[in-house]
Amino acid sequence: MAYIVGLLIILGGIGLLMADLEIVHFPEIAWTSVGPYLLMAAGVGLIVVANKAKCYWNRVSRRLARAVEKIDLLYESAEIQKESARDEYSELHGIVKLYSNSPSLYRASKLWENLFLLHLRWIKENGVSNFKRSVNLGYFQWKIGLRDDQLISVLRHASPLAVLNHFMKIRIPAPLTDDVGSAPQNRFIYRLFMAGLIEAARSVDRQQLFDRIEEPSLGNPWPVYYKNMRTSQDVCNSLIEYYSISSISDLPERAIIGELGAGYGRSAYMFLKASPGMKYVVFDIPPAIYVSQWYLSHVFPDKKIFKVQSFRNFEDIRKGYEQSDIAFFLPEQIELFPDKHFNLFLNISSLGEMRLEQIRNYLFQISRMTHGYFYSKQWVTSVNTGDNMVIRKEEYPVPPGWEIVYSRNTIVQKKFFETLYRIR
Repeated sequence: MAYIVGLLIILGGIGLLMADLEIVHFPEIAWTSVGPYLLMAAGVGLIVVANKAKCYWNRVSRRLARAVEKIDLLYESAEIQKESARDEYSELHGIVKLYSNSPSLYRASKLWENLFLLHLRWIKENGVSNFKRSVNLGYFQWKIGLRDDQLISVLRHASPLAVLNHFMKIRIPAPLTDDVGSAPQNRFIYRLFMAGLIEAARSVDRQQLFDRIEEPSLGNPWPVYYKNMRTSQDVCNSLIEYYSISSISDLPERAIIGELGAGYGRSAYMFLKASPGMKYVVFDIPPAIYVSQWYLSHVFPDKKIFKVQSFRNFEDIRKGYEQSDIAFFLPEQIELFPDKHFNLFLNISSLGEMRLEQIRNYLFQISRMTHGYFYSKQWVTSVNTGDNMVIRKEEYPVPPGWEIVYSRNTIVQKKFFETLYRIR
């Protein structure tokens, strides 16, 4: 093992020296020559060696951490609820109290009941201002390892020269997080992944949005810069999803978009930055609905916000709702919306985490409320361990009359599929 490490270090040194000489003396061919590839090969080799050496202890550490976390949740959940009325997040607790009266059909599945407590704890301990390093790992932000399917996917479908070009333009000035890893090899892997993901996003970016839409600093995201502009997984994935949907030619300029389970609002942020005239409506459970309400209210300070509140029928809130640009509702309030209200409805990676009767109900409500399109992005096989349920791509109870515009695997997350339906 020591000989292999020594050889890789020598190889990396040669690659670094060659790359440096080529940049100085031959800049026009620097990124197409041998030096950078030797450097990358040595780096990947060192990562593989380090991973093998640490593999066993990493597995043990993860198992211990999961066990401790489960014990902590069982022990502290009552304490969290007891103290919730006394801390600074009065808005969150008002939403939780309102949600606690929801009928069972609209309550979280067992899977999300556990996440509900965990995410409340994270927000309480770390603050909502740090949510991109805590609860966002439960939404659509991923830890990336050397054997990760997404890393393999983005590198397999991209030009090596394009990835290398992006790689050299990415800067990660500080350690990521303890979860991702602060060691140089972790930053190298993440930088390589982001290079491939940026290439995937730019390959579909017909409007050059990537160069104009920056990852907001709000929420304390992982520090990733591309040509001195802050970027992220969320910006890239949301951009790819935006173009999957914006291929719809007849979506009006002032479309009303609804989303069930919006996380912190990453898709809303992308749509409203790309198409400022649209209206965005979020339906979600706490604490996610609180996080997205807090986040979107701050990143769009000039837009009118309709916050989560109690009401008995749509007429009670019609005036305030119609004057708003972004609106937030609890899941049960979906029943109070008028028919054929939305031009587009979205659900990304949460239908499969629900009970079957909930999936049926939400698809029925979406069918009733939407005259236009429904975009769904889900696991090909979704496993809901809390409710002991597995649902596959072909098993979703799609209402009759929906027309499939396309259904395909996604270009980055190969274990996901995306389907666009037309709803008359």
